[in-house]
Amino acid sequence: MALDLSTLSARKREEYVNLGRQYGSADTLAQANQTINSLGTEATFLVDHGFGPDDATRLTGARDGLLAAGGGREGARTGKKTTSLAYVSAMDAGKGARTQGRAVLGNAAASLAELEGDAPQKAVERATAVLERTGTAGDDATLLADQLGLLAGALQDKVIAEEAKGRGGPAAVATIGKAAKKLRDVAPTKAPPRGTPVETEEIDLFDGLIVTLCRAARKSARSAGRLLGRPALAKAFALTKLYAARGAERSTGTTGGGTTPPA
Repeated sequence: MALDLSTLSARKREEYVNLGRQYGSADTLAQANQTINSLGTEATFLVDHGFGPDDATRLTGARDGLLAAGGGREGARTGKKTTSLAYVSAMDAGKGARTQGRAVLGNAAASLAELEGDAPQKAVERATAVLERTGTAGDDATLLADQLGLLAGALQDKVIAEEAKGRGGPAAVATIGKAAKKLRDVAPTKAPPRGTPVETEEIDLFDGLIVTLCRAARKSARSAGRLLGRPALAKAFALTKLYAARGAERSTGTTGGGTTPPA
């Protein structure tokens, strides 16, 4: 399937653009080239695991589109976040804070559910509603920050806060507050204007599409590698160009890391 952006739904277009804003075009271009090169010898192994010829064609089209839009020119993305180091770091912290907050809130709600009375039951209902809305945020820094806000609000509810006090509630609220601020600082709305709105959105769109397709190829390669007993297959499609700076940071021991790039 050739790449035809005119067929994209408004929702998907916005999704790709928002994702693309998080990445420097030099990184997405390098990753696209690496993945395309790997497909040249390994594509057949990925087909039965979800990444077919049409996907490979779309990736090549997105790469070529990015080049045509000027994403490969030095300085073309002035003001756009270079490499995704700051973004990935903020997302890592945010997801960790979300996991901590959800664990504390869930345990406090479970304890409150054992009590009689309107107050504890209403608190349980609020906690349940928040837990249902904070399961995943994909790659949207703003959405993740909003989810952290919901968790912090629930954990500061008078009844829930009292129940969570001995279960890490205060610590979770503090961690959530720091992580949410970090996410707001790297959210797309914080980026200064770059080029004309149309040019900027087109480049962001290609960046987001490339990231999505390269992740899909990586996921399929991992599946195929496990089934075929070929770990090198997964390695060939690793997102080393998208997360090069993060990997370098880990190798020098400058973070407390342990997390992996978004799938």
